[in-house]
Order: sequence, then C-alpha cells, then structure tokens
Amino acid sequence: MVNFKEDERLTTLNHSCAHVMAQAVKHLYPHAKFWVGPVVKEGFYYDIDLGNDVVNDEVIAAIEKEMKKICKEGKKIYRREVSKAEAMEMFKDDMYKLDLISNLEDGNITVYDQGDFTDLCRGPHVDNTKLCKNFKLVKHSGVYWKGDANNHVMQRIYGVCFPTAEELEAHLKELEEAVQTLDDYSNKSKEVLPAFDIVYNGDVNKWMRFANSLMLRLAIRVRFADAGLAKEYAEKAVKHPAGMIDSKELAAQMGKGAGLQMKNPLKVINEEYNDTRMGATIYSYLAGYNDARASVYFVNNNGFKAVRCGIAKSGDAYNGFTRPNVHEDDPLYWMKASEVCFLKAEGALAGFDMGGSAGDFYNAGIRMSFSENGLSSSSAENYLKDHTRKPANYTDTANGELSANAPSSITIRWENGATEEEKLERIITQKYLAIFPNGQEAWTEWRRTGYPRQIVVAENKTNSAVLIGNGYDVGGVRRMPYPRTEYEQNSENLHNAINQHLGGADNAAAKVWWDKKSK
Repeated sequence: MVNFKEDERLTTLNHSCAHVMAQAVKHLYPHAKFWVGPVVKEGFYYDIDLGNDVVNDEVIAAIEKEMKKICKEGKKIYRREVSKAEAMEMFKDDMYKLDLISNLEDGNITVYDQGDFTDLCRGPHVDNTKLCKNFKLVKHSGVYWKGDANNHVMQRIYGVCFPTAEELEAHLKELEEAVQTLDDYSNKSKEVLPAFDIVYNGDVNKWMRFANSLMLRLAIRVRFADAGLAKEYAEKAVKHPAGMIDSKELAAQMGKGAGLQMKNPLKVINEEYNDTRMGATIYSYLAGYNDARASVYFVNNNGFKAVRCGIAKSGDAYNGFTRPNVHEDDPLYWMKASEVCFLKAEGALAGFDMGGSAGDFYNAGIRMSFSENGLSSSSAENYLKDHTRKPANYTDTANGELSANAPSSITIRWENGATEEEKLERIITQKYLAIFPNGQEAWTEWRRTGYPRQIVVAENKTNSAVLIGNGYDVGGVRRMPYPRTEYEQNSENLHNAINQHLGGADNAAAKVWWDKKSK
C-alpha cells in the first residue's frame, strides 16, 4: 500500500488536507483547539480538544460534509512568516499552539491562511483547498495529549487524500496487496473491527472477496485500452484462493450493520424530491423480455409507464408514471454476485482464463440475478432459454410524438454461434438489468462498450458538442465537463490535463482514457 510519508506529493497534499479538516472542525466547533496534525505513512491525523464533545460516526460525517464545502469553495492557501511574539499573540487563546511556539526559535515561524482559518505550520502546502477534494476520514480514536497518560484525552481523527484516480495500475497493485494483507490477517483472526463495519461486520474473508471482485471489475474496465493489463489482473482476481462475491449473501452493500440502519437515497429522491420515474430504455428491455424483475424494480400499477430522456418541461404530465419500488431500509448495493458472473463472462469472451466459458457465466449471471431479486429458479430457467422475445417499442401515453422504436433486437438466449459483438451485447445488456439501480456503473459500461443500446434523447440540451445517439453508433454524454471554478482557480493544471488526457477538448463529447472501443 502507499506510504504517504515517502511520497513528497502525497505528503504535501495530506498535510494540506489536515488543515482543511481542522478548518471544518473549527466551523462546526468554534471552541475546538488543535495540537498537531502530521502526515503519517497511512495518511494524516489531527489531535483535537473538543471539550466535552466526543467524535462519533455522525460527527465524522458532518466534518466530511463541511470539508467538501471548503474544498468546493477553492480557498487560496497563503504562507506567512511571523515573529515569535506575533505567533504568541495570534494563538494566545490556544494552550496547545502556545506550547508548540514556546519550543520554536524566533525568525523561523510560519503560519498558513486559508479563508477564515489560520494554523501554525512549517508546510509546505498546496496552493488551493480544492486540490484536497479527494479525501476520506477513515477512523477516530481518543489519545492522551503528548502520549502521556497523566494528561487529558484528545480526539484524534485520521484521514487520507489523493490527487487523482488516474494511476490505475498502481491502484490495482494496491488492491492485490490489500487482499494479501487481509489474507495474512485472516490466519490470525477472522474479524476486524466488527462494531465499525456496516458492510461486512468485520468479516475479513468477505472483504477479500470484495477486493478480488473489484479488481476484476477494474481489469475488465480497461480491456479495450490495455488488454495485457486487463488480462493480468482479471486472472489474478479470479484465481485468488480467497474467492470472489459468488452468492447473494456475499454482496457488498450498505444497509444495516455496526449498530446503524442506512436510509436508501433513492427513497429520498423518489418521495421527497419527486424526481425519478421509470426510464424508456429500461422499460423497452424489461417489457420486451417480459422480465419478472420489472415488478421487483418498479411499482406495477396495472402496467408500466416510462419517461423518455431529454423531454421538455411537462408540468404534471408524468406524475402518474411508474416509480421505482424502493423502501427506506433497502440496502444500497456496491456490488452483487450477478455482476461478477457477467464480468467473468466478458473476460472469458476476451480469451482470459476465467475458469469457464462465456456462455456458462452468462447463464449463471441471469440465474443469480433472479435469485438476488427473490424470483424462482424455474422462472430464471424459462427466461434464459427464451430466443424469440426482443426489446419492445416505447409508447409515451402523455405525448405520442415522443414514442420511439426499440433500441435493439438482441434476444435473451445465449447463442454459441453468434458473433463476438452479439455475445458482448447480450452480456452487457443482462448486466445492465442485473445491477439496477446502479446507474453510475451502467453509464460507465455503456460508454465503454456501447451497450445496452439506448432510446436516444428526445432533445439535445447539453450545449457541449454532444451528438444525439445511442452511444453505440454515435453520440451520447461521455463525461462531465469541468466546472467554471476550475478555470478560474486552477487554470494551469486544468489546461495541462485537458491537453494531455482529453485531446484539448473539455466537453461532454470527449472520451475518457479507457473509452477506446471501436463502436
């Protein structure tokens, strides 16, 4: 894993992020006082005196939220040299800073300012808080001031911060090392911090399975950009003795655990924002295939009514259309066993050693998805044998002019004699249906492969060089352009990134680096 103290860039970034955290704490707890906030090999921490207040998971969430706000504001970070007398006056109400200053030599004292926050520090720091946006607070604990049991207890909050997510190969290697670390640990204990783990309740083996499954996902992600790298890590993932997510009970999810019950965000979007309906594309596939998962995913009120993307403002015309079938205590899935099956199917299709054939993994993925959704094995068998049903045409009952033909004619049953492209379309289409409502992963796979084919938007409102298309033949939103604040506050770095990685075009039509498949 990364040693933050041995990487100068990460050291500077994490030191700066510690200040962002301290500023956030000060906003939330004006009485807070700070001891030291160094970079350590695992990231950074800050020791804080909150008086009678105690850090818990809710406090951590609030601090992270405030940190995100500070990063988004993009405050410039300035270095100042001050005299010892000035420093003593500046921090006269903070016994911890005064203790530090008392041991410093006059003429060699620096402070750093960012917005309304000033901290004593030798530096160096990045020049803007927005560069600290890729952070995570990972744990907290109580510690004695100066490590002396005779002193009072302070709150120590740990975090990590990274500059970008670009170095994929390094990340894959870290995943591999993480799995090995968990494997080594599992020989000593089968649990780690169960009271704090909402995903797997401290089960080390389950975390290893998730890490291997994530490694497979990322390996397949880059197969059209770097086939050798994809093959190497896909095969490492499936051959690891710890195994993968291969049953619905092993799914990585956030729901209930560690004494907490999460509230499903789709429930909030659906009911409190009144801001989601069944989409025309998923309707076409579910309706055309007579897919039993439709009534699991969506509320069936005598049929389904879907909404096409890119429609004009329509008042209340679509209020009565089909909503997602979601409950407050439904888990939020990170990864399901069915997705792993389809990843293996694509790996096998690409010639990787996945331990089976593409067709077998494809059928296993459908069976697993039906099981994950509480549907019978007989319904799954009937479904995967169907070779006649195709995606349905879409009818807009509120505005007939928005109706559209089916985006594809792909059938369900695996056909060994089909072309490689037809096989890939089947795999990705069924993966799309299995991972619902994981829209981020579905959008990623659509950009990467062109599947599932989409019902095109009714009206192009992007104003960002995007062509209307189903993403396979042409068009579609490939990425999100950088916001104006990046141009205003991070111009030099931004233009270097645009020229190096996007071919000079910062718009929603520019392809990200792994979007390389010829479509």
